[in-house]
Amino acid sequence: MALIGQGRLPDAVATIERVRRRVAGHERELVMLDALALILAMTSIDLDAERERAAARLRAALQSARPDAAGTPGAAMLLAAVDGIAGTDSSVVRAAVERDWGGGTLRDALGPEHVFLHVRGRHPAARASAQRDGGADDAGR
Repeated sequence: MALIGQGRLPDAVATIERVRRRVAGHERELVMLDALALILAMTSIDLDAERERAAARLRAALQSARPDAAGTPGAAMLLAAVDGIAGTDSSVVRAAVERDWGGGTLRDALGPEHVFLHVRGRHPAARASAQRDGGADDAGR
């Protein structure tokens, strides 16, 4: 994260790749690293060429990940956002996000500041969950 904050995106990508090789076989860690790589690719035009590979890796990691693992629904929400950008019908994307949001259970499991929750947008369930816990929703930031 420090490398990203310093604008050293190629170094961040290289670090993710290096760590990814070291955690091979550890599903949870692979999901988190692949999600981070995809977030990085989505937020930087310089990494646009990495986006498809990062999304494919995350999809593959999710196929073998436990569905009840804490990061799995958040990573699936991230892929739904990618699908939406790619032109998937909004009703399909919304259904996927609502399923993975789980009525706020994702927020409860990960905590309100987790990186996956920045994908949540202005969904009414996200606002209600944030307000219930005394936090601001995206409109209140």
